[in-house]
Amino acid sequence: YFQDHWTDHRHGSPRRSWYWWLTGVDPQPEGAQVKVPGGGFWKQVGFPSHRWENRQGDLFRGIGSKMIEREPMALRDVLRDGYGVAIQIVKPLGNGTRNSHVITLWGYRATTQEPFAGIFVTDSDDDKRVAQGLQPENRLAYYPVSFREGKWWLANYRNEPWRWHLVAAYALAPRAGGTRAK
Repeated sequence: YFQDHWTDHRHGSPRRSWYWWLTGVDPQPEGAQVKVPGGGFWKQVGFPSHRWENRQGDLFRGIGSKMIEREPMALRDVLRDGYGVAIQIVKPLGNGTRNSHVITLWGYRATTQEPFAGIFVTDSDDDKRVAQGLQPENRLAYYPVSFREGKWWLANYRNEPWRWHLVAAYALAPRAGGTRAK
């Protein structure tokens, strides 16, 4: 639905797209653009306009880098609570610059030694350059993670060992009365 209604652009956010999905309004018309009107599926839902970093939220939860430093398992907790989660990852480039990307988080792996050992994600940019007329493959990828220096680092994301780390997570609760993945 998003691919049919939005342009593909590197600047956007889950929060902005969820706002549009719920209200039908794009709150920040820069970067990716709505190319076909739509959204507005739950206009009665009050979408918060303030910054939201709250583990105890109901419909929305935001987890920023400071919360990750204080509570490294916050990300695992929103998954356990049944939220849909998009994560923002960055790759520091030096001179205060970085590459940034948002991917969808589907689950995590725990071991007896590590309560949060790796993550399962999908990336809408995978196979972006497939031949015209062919559908890109939907692929679930697994990345081991390591908590160091107050950050969750991903092993081999885009074949770059430990260069990308998690900087924020955006979580949206399932619709009341809906089902949650277990």
